[in-house]
Amino acid sequence: MNSIVCALCESEEELCQHLFVRCKHAWRVWTLCFKWIGILFVQHNDIATHFESFYLIINSRKQNLVLKGVWTAIVQCMWEHRNSVVFNDWMLNPWPCINSYK
Repeated sequence: MNSIVCALCESEEELCQHLFVRCKHAWRVWTLCFKWIGILFVQHNDIATHFESFYLIINSRKQNLVLKGVWTAIVQCMWEHRNSVVFNDWMLNPWPCINSYK
């Protein structure tokens, strides 16, 4: 079975861990997201741990649900943007994934 190289960075196999967390383009999106939210995060290389990091003890339950929603929306946007790059020849741009949810 042939591996499929990431359409965004063309340097690693396109697995969920890579596409949504490890890829340099995903890293850029998450960095912009953290800056927009205004908090410092340790960016994890494991997608489940990355998702779990969007829980802050100082936040209320409702605030944490909003953070989880932001995480989910960003991942969905990255997937849609990846598909546009692959199927519609779009240029890479991290901003649509952030600006859509500000």
